[in-house]
Amino acid sequence: MRCLALLLTVMMVSAADAPPVAHPPAQPDAPQAAEWESSIAALTDPRPAAYDPAIESLIRIGEPCLADVVALKSDNEMTVRMRVVTVAAGIGGPQAQRAIVDLSRDSEWRVRELAGLGLGKTALPGAYDRLIEMLDDRQPDVRKAAARGLAELGDGRALDRLAAYEVERDPRVRDALRDYLGALAANPAIVPMLAERLGEARGPVLHAMIDAASGVGDPRLSPALATLVGGTDLKAAMLAARSLAANGDSRALQALTIAADHSYRELGEAAAASLRTLTGHGAGAGAAWGLWWRDHAADIAALAGRDRFIADLHDQRRPVTRAELAGFTPDQLMPLVDGVLGDGARWWPVRAYTVLALDDAARWTEPLVARIAAVRDPEQRLALIVLLDQLDDPAAKPAFKRLLTEAEKRARDQRRAGHDGYNQPERAALKLAIARR
Repeated sequence: MRCLALLLTVMMVSAADAPPVAHPPAQPDAPQAAEWESSIAALTDPRPAAYDPAIESLIRIGEPCLADVVALKSDNEMTVRMRVVTVAAGIGGPQAQRAIVDLSRDSEWRVRELAGLGLGKTALPGAYDRLIEMLDDRQPDVRKAAARGLAELGDGRALDRLAAYEVERDPRVRDALRDYLGALAANPAIVPMLAERLGEARGPVLHAMIDAASGVGDPRLSPALATLVGGTDLKAAMLAARSLAANGDSRALQALTIAADHSYRELGEAAAASLRTLTGHGAGAGAAWGLWWRDHAADIAALAGRDRFIADLHDQRRPVTRAELAGFTPDQLMPLVDGVLGDGARWWPVRAYTVLALDDAARWTEPLVARIAAVRDPEQRLALIVLLDQLDDPAAKPAFKRLLTEAEKRARDQRRAGHDGYNQPERAALKLAIARR
């Protein structure tokens, strides 16, 4: 039930994004030192039952208690200094960051490790520079923590440094750098910078960035990757061809069809595999893709404007208007439905649903009914029915009745074949949609 679960999650998140009703905030009395005196003492207690609640309480109190927390950063006990890092990271702010930076130079590597993780949560000036320095720490676990901190900080300047993981001497740290490069690349705010760096980086750093892009699923990367497919660095070309399976759109197809017939076998096979994913055409590597392009080039060219629009929508800050959506037919905008059902980046379903919900719902009723009728997978049919219901076209009742009639006929046929209970969730969803209208 992955499609349905994803769709329900998307709708709940979208609803949660609606602005709450504003109420004037209450003005509590300023906390007094006496309120956290016992918690400060408990930070020095070796028992988890004492210091765990103290950490939570101090974070809840926040900045008023921070000076007293920071006073413990020179405590003789390593574990106390680690708790200072935890509280300071939980409170945040410039004073907290200064304390964490100080503790990132602690003589105990475990304190430095925790400080690296804490700096990733501060997002204040200086955190990035210190984390970059910590990538050269003598202790492998500190270097791993710094890499994670950089990924969580979400600063695109770290792309090149994380992508230089081949020079790392410890294989565990090397794997961590690769993983955290992938996590940073998947941050939607970082994708434009990643696309830019794909056009500028060279050698192993470029190869590492392309590899990281393979897990992103964002068509804003399609033009940069397509350019690399046609480049002279054959390893980069092969990696880019693979990456386009997740990030490609119509704008990459010509470059892939040329690469599919390349004499470098790995490049040809990678390009053909991505083409099969993107087009549904089943040809293997070789000249067959050139014939396919000859027959489809005009149709593909007509998709470029739509695909640029869909790619632009991956910028979550970009405003969208109903007038813009009206410039495309629902069939042209079906990639948004694919996105709601789970295609693309992990955050894309929520964004795709938000965009769909802005459109005129009446435009989508018949196209979605036609798609529901063409789908055989029961989970996907159910997810599409729920989506159609949630788009809330008040005139969709006859369409739902048609779908219910067809679903009940299939259920009767299945009962006669001895498969009782067939498509029961689908029929229940259709009845609910009808009742809502």
